[in-house]
Amino acid sequence: MSVWGDDAEAFRPERWLDDHTGSLNKYFVPFSVGPRACMGRNLAYMDLMLIAATIFRRYRLEALTTTKMIVHETFAREAAQCEIAIKLRDASNSG
Repeated sequence: MSVWGDDAEAFRPERWLDDHTGSLNKYFVPFSVGPRACMGRNLAYMDLMLIAATIFRRYRLEALTTTKMIVHETFAREAAQCEIAIKLRDASNSG
């Protein structure tokens, strides 16, 4: 038996999922805060919104009916697994 456990060599990323994963969100500060905050923060957020809007305008996202959606029950419900199909929208409907 290894110090790291019997399945230390197995690829199982779900072993790191536990009830405390949300507690690390307070340490995620990608643009910093205060007087030394990133000057490009608003530009980055605007770019992300533009990219998301473009994707939703050009493509139709649909949940696949062949798979069952698995949901983790935590403080707020979140989808653990949901397969989607991405289909190109008809050019006449895209504006």
